[in-house]
Amino acid sequence: MILKRPRTLPLRQKMMALNLFGGAITLLVTFALFSFVYFYSAQQRVTANAMATARLLAQNITPMLVFGDREAARALLATLDQQTDILSATVYGAEGHVFATWAHPRQPAGTVAVSAAPLTTFGAMLESGQLEIVVPMLQEGERVGAFQLRESLQSISQEIRQFVLIGLALTLIASALAAILLHRLQLRALAPVFELSNLAERVATQYDYRLRARVQADDELGRLARCFNEMLERIEARESALTAEIGERRAAERKLDRLAHYDSLTQLPNRYLFQKEIQRVIGGAVADGHLTALLFIDLDNFKLVNDTAGHDAGDLLLKVVAKRLSAVLRDSDRLYRLGGDEFAAILPQLGSIAQAEALAERIIATLASPMLICGMEMRVGASIGIAQCAIQSVEPALLLRQADIAMYAAKQAGKNAYRVYDRSMVAAAQARLDPPALADAD
Repeated sequence: MILKRPRTLPLRQKMMALNLFGGAITLLVTFALFSFVYFYSAQQRVTANAMATARLLAQNITPMLVFGDREAARALLATLDQQTDILSATVYGAEGHVFATWAHPRQPAGTVAVSAAPLTTFGAMLESGQLEIVVPMLQEGERVGAFQLRESLQSISQEIRQFVLIGLALTLIASALAAILLHRLQLRALAPVFELSNLAERVATQYDYRLRARVQADDELGRLARCFNEMLERIEARESALTAEIGERRAAERKLDRLAHYDSLTQLPNRYLFQKEIQRVIGGAVADGHLTALLFIDLDNFKLVNDTAGHDAGDLLLKVVAKRLSAVLRDSDRLYRLGGDEFAAILPQLGSIAQAEALAERIIATLASPMLICGMEMRVGASIGIAQCAIQSVEPALLLRQADIAMYAAKQAGKNAYRVYDRSMVAAAQARLDPPALADAD
């Protein structure tokens, strides 16, 4: 997680990182400022104590300097042995010569610097971890010498180091606790944002625009949730309208497609669909080597029904004929109304032409039965022509022409009959067809 770029982190991890970083920086800066104040205060405290000690000793040693009592001065300086931080003390005369000096017993010999020059400046000076205090020695307002005190800052440095280590540890603990607390508080405050994000993801993946966000408060997040819900409502309304429009268009397309491919009266496939499917059926028959037959069915005496009973009765008769034909055919057969009183049936995958002949006989028998139309008993017959594929032709137009020739042969034979096309029927049809064209086509 740490190695990831901040922009690629999830929001929760990014908030956690920002909380930890911000809290740590704030506490570290606060700790640094507090450490500086503590160090400055400790330094001022040590300097003040050392200055007070130096002045007190200078005041007590001044009479000894005036009377030249070196032993008494050394004895008084020797009392500093109990002060572990004081390194050395030196008493200078008025001319700058050393009157008495003392060094802490723990100091190696020769490490105490003693200046033989006269001291003309007084005060405190920090140098290389040591504090040097120089105070004047006055007798009735006249300077008679100077007192120099050197004190080690090791104890105060150790105290500051301990303070820094403890402070850093406490800062890290406080940073962690602050980050955890801020993280939880921010998660609670940003819970609506995460909920809204999850909802948006569900809407994007499920396309369910009925989902809605909870409005938990009247703040910026609450207004965001309301705006998001309004957006979903608009999208849902637009989606519903679009779905309805698409449904209407598809229904209209299906209706137009049915009108284009199916007869509106009998609901059978029309001539247009017949021309499209016969090409496919013939292609499959040629590829598989199966026998396929085409039945051209023309009703007998249908014109008489229209003339005597009217076209409405004729339409009802065509519906009954379509139902009877559909009941006789096999499930694999396809029945078409080519127009008027003409029908066609495609019989795929026949074992022999005898099956087509038997089916033609059943069709003639079923249509020969009387039909009750508008309270009147009506009778029609059927003349059927049969053409074979791929024995006689593999061209749809020629196959239909052959079936038509066979149908007229059945009518000339007395109607209510069927005929299977053969070449001998061409001569009989020359009276009504173009003989050269038919001969060439055949």
